[in-house]
Amino acid sequence: MNIHRLLISFMLLAFTTTLVAQIPEDCADRQQTNGWPEYYCDCKYNYQNFTLPLDIQVSESVWFKGNINELAQGISAYLHSDCEFSFEVYISCTAKEPRYQAVFAPNVANTVDGSIIKRKLEEEGFGQVDASFYICITPINGLGGRLIMRSEADGMPSSCDDPLYIFPGMSLYSTQPTDVYVIDPSNIEEATDIIIHWDGDNNTPCELQITSNSCDGAVVDDVTLDATNNCYTLTAELLDEAWFNDEKFYLHFNHAPNTAGFVHCLVPEYTTVCTDTTICQGMGIQLADTLLTESTTYSVDTVFLHTNQYRINCLNVTVVEPEPQPDTLGLKSTQLPYLYRSQHTIIEPGNYDITIHTLGQCDERYLLHVYLDVDTIVHERDTLMCYGGIFEYKGNKYTRNTTFEETSWYNPDTLLINKLHLYFATTPDIVHDTIMQYQRKYNKFFSTIGDVHFLYANPETHCTDSIIMHVIPSAESEVKYDYFYEDYTLCQGMTFTHPYFSGEYTSSTVLVDSFQVASKRWEITVVTVTFTAPEIVPDTLFLKTTELPYLYKEQYLVEDFGEHDVLITAPNTCDEHYQLLVLHNIDTLVYETDTLLCYGKVFVQDSIEYLVDTTLQTASWLNADTLQIDVLNLYFATLPDEIYETLLLEPSELPYQYRDTIITTFGEYELLLYNEEGCQELVYLSVVEKKTTTDVDNTSIYDRPQLILRDGVVYMLRGSEVYTLLGQSLCIKQPK
Repeated sequence: MNIHRLLISFMLLAFTTTLVAQIPEDCADRQQTNGWPEYYCDCKYNYQNFTLPLDIQVSESVWFKGNINELAQGISAYLHSDCEFSFEVYISCTAKEPRYQAVFAPNVANTVDGSIIKRKLEEEGFGQVDASFYICITPINGLGGRLIMRSEADGMPSSCDDPLYIFPGMSLYSTQPTDVYVIDPSNIEEATDIIIHWDGDNNTPCELQITSNSCDGAVVDDVTLDATNNCYTLTAELLDEAWFNDEKFYLHFNHAPNTAGFVHCLVPEYTTVCTDTTICQGMGIQLADTLLTESTTYSVDTVFLHTNQYRINCLNVTVVEPEPQPDTLGLKSTQLPYLYRSQHTIIEPGNYDITIHTLGQCDERYLLHVYLDVDTIVHERDTLMCYGGIFEYKGNKYTRNTTFEETSWYNPDTLLINKLHLYFATTPDIVHDTIMQYQRKYNKFFSTIGDVHFLYANPETHCTDSIIMHVIPSAESEVKYDYFYEDYTLCQGMTFTHPYFSGEYTSSTVLVDSFQVASKRWEITVVTVTFTAPEIVPDTLFLKTTELPYLYKEQYLVEDFGEHDVLITAPNTCDEHYQLLVLHNIDTLVYETDTLLCYGKVFVQDSIEYLVDTTLQTASWLNADTLQIDVLNLYFATLPDEIYETLLLEPSELPYQYRDTIITTFGEYELLLYNEEGCQELVYLSVVEKKTTTDVDNTSIYDRPQLILRDGVVYMLRGSEVYTLLGQSLCIKQPK
């Protein structure tokens, strides 16, 4: 016991209501003249003597006088205050400095052995039995409070008539056979348990009865505290409820006369010890009461150490998600729907993000690309066109090298492609011809003698010929020509006309016209016409089977799914070229069912076993355009059902087969067993020896303790006493 605790006890003892003397009128003058401290008069004349027992209210500075002989009997003190107290000890009233000073917290109770008091004071210089000293006690920033002091042997009596309040951290020495203390929930922090610990002298037992709101109120609990079960937990739930109802708890400590013990009011102290654990997604950690599958901090159990000390064992679980793996799958239509890795149903081609769950293994994540695996049959042929020729196909005209494709489905997984490779001659046919000067042929007027080389669009063959015209002299000469040039660019599909030329033109060409304005003067008009091909525009159609054949752009007839090269034409309108993709528009009907399975049940489908929550899908075609998907959501119970059973056996019946377990000894068993339905049950089995004598109270055979689950640990409860499954008594929270 340090001097600090000694002196607070001493402080509490020093109160008395006996005023020694009145302060003389000249005391203040003498104090000032002699240079004595300002407290001299109060110390010298306005002090109180110590006499046990004491019970006093302190609201301002109070002086006391005592001696070693008076304190040697020991001290039991109780302080109930709203503030701190300063405590100062002086060897005389003229001393300017205290020999000892301290500040004491409110609501503190102490018991100090008398021999310790005497020894400590002697160490401070008070060696004579009748030596006196002075004490000043002052409330600090508060109204003060109640001080009670008794000898150590008497303890601190508390009854229903005048019960003492007990606070967290306070200890009281109970010497009366029926002491009553009060706990006010308003003095307890919210959500805080309170442990009442009994420390009886020589292991003296004590009966603790708790009543609500008054001494004779409703009984909350009634327990026996002894050396093996020496504490009781007043739960936060009870305290918070009492605070809400403005109620108090009265603690009745009943022990044999001439016995005593300490009553400690304690707040549980918890030490958390966590273990870091990293698992892959899908594995999980199976604990007694739960399966951990997500990143979390989980309290596994709470272990009682001693008095108010507990250790919380926990797991810091970090779940690592699977790394995505690329995968590619080619399927034929006859293979759809397809069960990927026995879990995920593929309905149609596309991209999928799939997580595969396998019991007892890490999850696998796949970035799956599914394409339609089509067999292709190709038939090809070539066609050579003359230079400048025009090829007509499905109402469209072509003048350049082109490949035409027609596709059709031979069967759902085989595509038939017919290809036509259209080639145009790169050079025209050469035609030699002769004409007299100043004559007209091939829509041209020839005025220059010699060979004239030009291209001519033959309207009969629809080809362009290379004409080499030999112009020979005529009787006339010195003819003059004026040339006029015109260029025109049109989109493919338009029709070109000109006032000087007869006919309509739909392909690139050069036109020449001549007009004689005098006997030796001509006007020559040269018109160049260029047609540009349309740009290819992609387009997509989603069609049902019942919508085929489909008229696209009111011109092109779509008869099957796949890719189509479409040229749309209209009179005197620019052609439109489309790369058309026609896809199957599928209606999907989803029917979802939830099924809850018991703990440990194995669900089997398609020879695959499932033990964890899983979603299963199956698909079937209702018709050519409708796919039905059946979704089965499997949920498994996270805890087994608890079964309590008792077996009465004679020693000769051991070993005994209980279901699939061999019992060899009497005692308590915790068994995880499968029942007839394939579910797991947690069986708490008591195997009790059958008594054959008639003088035994057979009812005790059936007096099996109640089993309770607390923080993931199973305990036995007999009355108000809590034991481990091995029979060790513990001090833990009592169940409601």
